[in-house]
Amino acid sequence: MKRSISILLAIMTLFVFTASAQAQNGRAEDEKAIKKVVGNLMDAWAAGDAKSFADNFYDDVDYTVWNGIRMSGREENIKGHQAIFDTIYKDTRMEAEIVKIRFMTDDVAAVQTKSNIYRDGKALENVPTALPLLVFQKTNGNWKIAVLQNTPVIKQGELVVGRTVN
Repeated sequence: MKRSISILLAIMTLFVFTASAQAQNGRAEDEKAIKKVVGNLMDAWAAGDAKSFADNFYDDVDYTVWNGIRMSGREENIKGHQAIFDTIYKDTRMEAEIVKIRFMTDDVAAVQTKSNIYRDGKALENVPTALPLLVFQKTNGNWKIAVLQNTPVIKQGELVVGRTVN
């Protein structure tokens, strides 16, 4: 009887460790897929390709820019980004570093990034460093962005970008 219980406990322990390892491996694959999406965003930005940029978002995305402009849906996302890629952000690149990935469920993750916009190797002066929060959702095995809230990092002593405390 004691031997049967010992064997049962050993099997259960093995099952728990195996399930934990599988879950961690699944998360590693999910993290890799999310990092690829962030890389795709940077590549599309550098190419000035708003359609490729928008491919990383759901068609009904809610997107708030660092300056408060709100875009809703794929067409607004494409139109808004193509306008800036053709004008103020022409020939720029976005650099986004993933700060943290927090899985809310198996198919929803909050991803905090830190980003800057560069031209000729220098950060643009009138564009603040931003801390975008991206809400990713996995559908049919694919991760895409459902919501993006972009928050500017203000300098010490500022109340908002460009306004200092008196």
